[in-house]
Amino acid sequence: MLLACSGPGAADAISQAFVTGWVSFLGAAVMVAVAVGLRHRLGSGLRTPGSWGSGLMLLGHPGWWLSGRIGDCGVSRVIGSIGWSAFLAVWLLGAVLWAVRVRRRSERHS
Repeated sequence: MLLACSGPGAADAISQAFVTGWVSFLGAAVMVAVAVGLRHRLGSGLRTPGSWGSGLMLLGHPGWWLSGRIGDCGVSRVIGSIGWSAFLAVWLLGAVLWAVRVRRRSERHS
């Protein structure tokens, strides 16, 4: 059964869902840029799985492709965007920590 998003406040809820999705997406894009920049400074190439994987994950972010008008007043867009951004933050932290570990290991063996 499909639930329609209508009535008082529906337009505001949809509008807020669009804003939340875009802000979440832009925040995720900044996180990716910072993490890839840090990895590059640590000596990891831009062609490593941590770097290109981060870009691919950003492409899957619901904040730019999931509609806010699909019947739930954008709740799916809000939850998906925030959840995806949180998962991406953990991924990026792991990618940067991995680059730090590799750099330290190479410095010890030099």
